[in-house]
Amino acid sequence: MIAGNLEYLINSLPDLAFRHDKEVQERVEYLLQTYAGHQSEQDDLVSFFVGEAIKFLSDREAEQLQIINLQSIHESRFQDSRIRLVREYAEFIYAFKGSLATYRMARRDSTTQHSSAKHTPIKQGTPLEEEVQVLQIQWEKLEELASGHHYDLEALIIYKLHLEILQRYWSFDEGKGMDIFKSITEKTEHG
Repeated sequence: MIAGNLEYLINSLPDLAFRHDKEVQERVEYLLQTYAGHQSEQDDLVSFFVGEAIKFLSDREAEQLQIINLQSIHESRFQDSRIRLVREYAEFIYAFKGSLATYRMARRDSTTQHSSAKHTPIKQGTPLEEEVQVLQIQWEKLEELASGHHYDLEALIIYKLHLEILQRYWSFDEGKGMDIFKSITEKTEHG
């Protein structure tokens, strides 16, 4: 890996912020697609980013960047990672998922009070509001861990995970979500 090229890559990437703003989303999509030389709608933003980033990494680093993702970051293989940032984020997500499960169980089983559910940093709201809170907490932990990582593999990992969080956030459609919620609750009520 050539540090100057990695520095150039990172400086060329669009800034990311945890906002559900169509204009920002379109700008990030356009810049990443243009930078990667793709105009296909079939590939997602993370694929564009990873495709460009691995050009500046060793084979081992490229493999590490490719396998890390938000869906599986909580797994033990990441909790045991030799990359401190990955290990710490994996441990955080694992614990966070556990506290979310306890919180959700306590909400479903209102007759039993789970004391640990009171310590979950999620404020009760609609399913959409709660999911946005989950993403915000994941984002903020990455921000906390980003300190000191500017032009290294860890900076690319943070960017990739931020991008995955944003893709999930940007995929939320309140109207569509409400329709799905209503159909599920109607099925439950009517058997």
